[in-house]
Amino acid sequence: MKIELSGKQKLYQPVPLPGFEFIGVIKTDKGTGALVKNKKTGIFAMANAGVLSPLDQGRVKRSLPKIGNKNAEKAEKNDAHLTLRLSNREKTAWVKAAHPGKLSDWVRKTLNKAAEHQP
Repeated sequence: MKIELSGKQKLYQPVPLPGFEFIGVIKTDKGTGALVKNKKTGIFAMANAGVLSPLDQGRVKRSLPKIGNKNAEKAEKNDAHLTLRLSNREKTAWVKAAHPGKLSDWVRKTLNKAAEHQP
């Protein structure tokens, strides 16, 4: 599977599909077409003349070119890892407390706040 983000997807899907966004061109063992993504579900599909073909979502995500995330650039490099064993009950409670944000951000904020209040 090969994906070209700057591909000429309109060669395969000349008109936009309602509810989908163009991503690029995808080449698979089943053919070549426009790579489109459902705006609501985030599911990828291959489009050819209005016909959508399902794709292995994991393979698509692994095949997408790494373009970086400028929002992820930090002044301080995060180069350490913290591994923690906990019960499902604890994790469920933490995920609810973090909602709608990410659990990792909530854990970092909570632990940093606790560290600041130490005598």
